[in-house]
Amino acid sequence: MPMCDIFLPSGCFKAEVETKLVSTVSDLIVDHEIRRWSELIGGDTTVIKEAAGRIAWMFVHHFDNMYVASAQTSLPHYKFVITIPEGTIDDRFAPAISRDIFSALKEAEGEASRGLSARVWIIIREVKDGMWCAGNRPMPLQTMKDFLENESKTKSRAEL
Repeated sequence: MPMCDIFLPSGCFKAEVETKLVSTVSDLIVDHEIRRWSELIGGDTTVIKEAAGRIAWMFVHHFDNMYVASAQTSLPHYKFVITIPEGTIDDRFAPAISRDIFSALKEAEGEASRGLSARVWIIIREVKDGMWCAGNRPMPLQTMKDFLENESKTKSRAEL
């Protein structure tokens, strides 16, 4: 059940490039998280991915000014803040997701991607179990596991 806040300079990408980047980042986060969920609960990863993808939220924030220290910079800088429930990722998640988001961003920038590694931050925040809330109630890890297991079982029965 990932969320990601994506911070992009206003107008840095054409609309279709930005849409593709956001879609790719969403898919990447879900793919990497689903690998771990499938280890936690088993089941059909395709069904789990579909269920998780329906509730993976990407928030795109555009900004007009960027400062490095106290000086305004004209080079585009990017920040991705991924929020994940505690207990749903492992030691492989951070290296894999940062590598893959960086590659997607490099593709989006194209030839302008020189020096990109100095212009992007990818921050992963784990939310303590029981502190992730949906609507009007907390969603502890067990509730999320139950949701994904039920989705998997329901889909499997529907295919029979």
